[in-house]
Amino acid sequence: MDTKLIKDIWKDCPKSIEELEKLSLYSILLVLGGYISIGIGSLHFLLTTMEKFQFTRIFYFIINLIFGFGLLLSYHRIKVKTKKWAIVGSVFSLILIALGGIVGALAGIVSLLGAILAILATYDKNFGL
Repeated sequence: MDTKLIKDIWKDCPKSIEELEKLSLYSILLVLGGYISIGIGSLHFLLTTMEKFQFTRIFYFIINLIFGFGLLLSYHRIKVKTKKWAIVGSVFSLILIALGGIVGALAGIVSLLGAILAILATYDKNFGL
């Protein structure tokens, strides 16, 4: 496993509101989608598992973690090749919508909007805001 990549993503991702405000709109939406998927997905898993154990919740949790990290990876790499990583981010978003449960659907919708704006920003800089 490439720990340097994980450290780079951790260093690059915004950790406060002030850092988030400096980003373009599509970057904000991709990061928020990743944070929703990982953070709220983990919390949702813990709270629902205490209520009643089901294997589908473990599946949702794993999907939300993997593809939430994928959204953060897309955000990290979108600066280099915007169109390519925006398409990858939109695929991750669609997988979250389809397989991530209610939290994955929420994160997927937010990040899909960001990925669409990033694709449009490659054609017209006004979409990057």
